[in-house]
Formats: sequence, structure tokens, C-alpha cells
Amino acid sequence: MPQGMVITGTFTADKPGKIAGTIHGDVFVTGKVTILKEAVIRGDIQASEVTVYGKVTGDIKCTSKTVLESGAHVRGNISTVEIHVEKDAILEGIINKAGGAITSDDDIEASSSRGNLTIATSYKKQSLTDENANPESWF
Repeated sequence: MPQGMVITGTFTADKPGKIAGTIHGDVFVTGKVTILKEAVIRGDIQASEVTVYGKVTGDIKCTSKTVLESGAHVRGNISTVEIHVEKDAILEGIINKAGGAITSDDDIEASSSRGNLTIATSYKKQSLTDENANPESWF
């Protein structure tokens, strides 16, 4: 879904893809969904894998891995099997890790002034440059 497009209502996709626009409603994706830095989602997201660079106001339910990249801002709870939160990503909510409690040897820093949680991990970033250039990867 390209930048500048606005959807009001439920967004459903039966294939993986990227969102750069604005959605006022819930998002249901089969496979992986990437919320690019230009994107604004005001609703819940459900997918097998979720990567967030942009802004999400709503809960994320993920059956595999959730990644909050640097600059991401999520205001809502996350339910996932695996989570990676990069430095400068903001999460205002609770993480429910499916399969047990969250354990980490990584540095965890809580910002008491804003109630944000920042987790610095050793997650290796993958470049999305080539993938972004392919319009077939967009919804």
C-alpha cells in the first residue's frame, strides 16, 4: 500500500507486503507485513510476522516474530513468540510472549518519565532497499 493512500475500515491481505500509507482500522495479513516509516496504523495488526518502522496505535498479534525498528512508535500491547526492539524504538504497552516469560541478557532500559520501554538487542538488520524497489512487494 503506497504512501499517501488512506484506508478507513478493515484491511485484509492474503499475501505478505508493505504498508506506507494510513489505515484507520484493523490489519489482517497472511504472512509478513512491514509497516514502513511513513505509515500510520490506527487499529490492531494480526500477521505471522510484523516489522514496524512507522507508527501503530493498536495491539499487535503475531504468531512468529515482531520487530520494532529504530524510530518505530507503537502504542498498544504486543503478543508474539519472538520480539526484537531496536534502540530508539518506542513501545507504550505490554509484551506478552507466547510460550513463556520474556527473558533477555540484553540491556533493558525503562524511561520512567514517559513510561516507554526500550530494549537494545543484537538483532541483525536486513537491508530493505532492494525489496522496497520491487513494486510487487507492495499491497
